[in-house]
Amino acid sequence: PIESLIRGKVLEVGAGCGTESLWFALQGADVTAIDLATDRLAVARARRDWLQARVAKPLRAEFVEQSLFGFEPARPFEVIWMEQTFHHIEPREEVFPKLFSLLSPGGTLVISESNAWNLPMQLQLFMRRGFKTKTFTVDPAGRKVPYGNERITTPQALAGGLRGAGFRIEGIKSFRLLPNIDVAESWIPKERAL
Repeated sequence: PIESLIRGKVLEVGAGCGTESLWFALQGADVTAIDLATDRLAVARARRDWLQARVAKPLRAEFVEQSLFGFEPARPFEVIWMEQTFHHIEPREEVFPKLFSLLSPGGTLVISESNAWNLPMQLQLFMRRGFKTKTFTVDPAGRKVPYGNERITTPQALAGGLRGAGFRIEGIKSFRLLPNIDVAESWIPKERAL
């Protein structure tokens, strides 16, 4: 259960507007959230302040404009959470060892990503970006850095990279192939076969 993940220091990589970080903080976690997008982090901080006023207690959620590769915390985290973030971080081969270095021994890394075997998702992303799956963005220091343009991966490739960096895989659950609607429910056995 997700509640078992809330046990101290949590790092959210690619926090965006802070939804998951704020949820963790509301549950009592001490959260550090990093992202490259100044505007999204401003929204996350405003949401945190609004929530603190409503719940009448401080929320331990710090939102930091920082790249994963430039992030050097004082101590590791018990939980690292990445929600639809991995496919944006480049270079991929450096992501796994960096995450391993940020996680305390016995800690938990949760990566939620779109599955590259999901053909409708692949088509939707292709229509949006074409063949260009790598591009560049500007990091908080003003440097031009590589950026994954909706560059999704298979669960097997993700697991292989994690194992190569020293992670032990506890489980992989694939995203649904078909939408969660009644018409699609009859296709669940076929979906599982795929």
